[in-house]
Amino acid sequence: MLRYEEKELVKELRNFLDETSYDIINQKLRKEQYFFDPLPAYEQVKPAVQSLDEKYRCVMELLLLGDVVKEERLTNSWGSRIVEVMEQLGIVIPHKEYIQTDGYILVSYLDRFVFVGTPFRNPNCRIKDPAVYIGIDTFRLTDNILTRPAGKILDLCTGSGIQAIFGSMAASNGIGVELNKQALPVTKFNVVLNDLEDKLEIRNGSLYEPVENEKFDRIYTNPPFIAIPDEIDYPVAGAGGTDGLDIVKDIFKGFHSHLNDGGYGIMIGEALGDEKKPFLIDTIREILGDSFETTVVLDLKITIGVQLNRCINVTKAMGKENGKSAEELFERYIKVYEEMNVTSVYSFYVKAKKVEKGIGKLNVIDFTRKWNKFSIPKKPETPYQIVPLNQFHGLVVDGKIEVSVNDTILEFIGYIDGEHSLEEIFDMVAKKDPQKFSYKNKIEFIEDVTQVCGLLEEHKLLTH
Repeated sequence: MLRYEEKELVKELRNFLDETSYDIINQKLRKEQYFFDPLPAYEQVKPAVQSLDEKYRCVMELLLLGDVVKEERLTNSWGSRIVEVMEQLGIVIPHKEYIQTDGYILVSYLDRFVFVGTPFRNPNCRIKDPAVYIGIDTFRLTDNILTRPAGKILDLCTGSGIQAIFGSMAASNGIGVELNKQALPVTKFNVVLNDLEDKLEIRNGSLYEPVENEKFDRIYTNPPFIAIPDEIDYPVAGAGGTDGLDIVKDIFKGFHSHLNDGGYGIMIGEALGDEKKPFLIDTIREILGDSFETTVVLDLKITIGVQLNRCINVTKAMGKENGKSAEELFERYIKVYEEMNVTSVYSFYVKAKKVEKGIGKLNVIDFTRKWNKFSIPKKPETPYQIVPLNQFHGLVVDGKIEVSVNDTILEFIGYIDGEHSLEEIFDMVAKKDPQKFSYKNKIEFIEDVTQVCGLLEEHKLLTH
């Protein structure tokens, strides 16, 4: 744990962050990005940061973007004390007249602050496989933290500690468990930064081992869930075994012995499945059974090809390909997934309440789009016009742009005849224009088309 002197320094840093409105500025910058990504897209955020007054520009360049900043600029804007505090805490590394964060950036959300590893897409990233990582799913789970008073909460695979931090706010005390020892100093630092050191403890270990005989009113978890073949290296923060359920199953099993009666287990993640449902549903039914009132929300469904390209991009970006080409990695993934009859990946949210055995049931709420490669689209019911938009085309109905598409998808839509499925249309078009409609990209392209078709249907421009 941090010494008393170090805690006082952290509190000085927190006061400085409050005084410079770091949280408010960060929220504004983040809203310029896609959805709710907690990690800044460097090239998008940089211009907005440059428009700020010097006092605020300095802090955002240093802590949010991870840029190298002249120490003189920081001292002139903030005074020498806060620069000394950050140096003493090891947050920044002095180098001649410049300073830079030690591989971390500062993310804020609803007046809470956490240091996390610099995203690999950031040009200043030096540590490709950060010990402390967050993604969109992190904030999705944080959004679902229960605010009703609770006695004791547990956050498994705590990482930065953000879910434990928010969960502890409504609890008398909490525990965060993290396996990766490299993450622990940063996680504990984040606890102190958010004034929770008296009610939130961080422990090192695997899942329930550090809390073997303890029970809780809430268990929160955003576990590693990416399905990875055994021989492929992947960041530890995401690798969930060959079927993606290795850790998920162990967590569900622990709900029985580690939740108090009436307590809640809440998990967010992704799961493999076929066209009908994720395999996770059967896993939940088998493990939790009628001892839990369980709700599963499915909010996104993508094809396996899109997921594999994501995995391969991360593998390459973090230098874990071990001499394998993208094609070799793809073929290995596909072979394993075909053996499991996988066609899709589902994003899920699980809320399980421990009840008297025999009265619990499983509820599945499916928000995923029903379009797939077998869908047969029919010609538009509502006429629309096409207008050029830089790199895209807008589909206009009653003077309003409802959907935008690129050249390739627009051409594809032109072949819809009400008789052929999306896959059949692709095969027909690919024969006519093999360069544009490559079979290599077939899976990912059809996924894009299904998303567009879903949007068109919402606006009554298409049916199936």
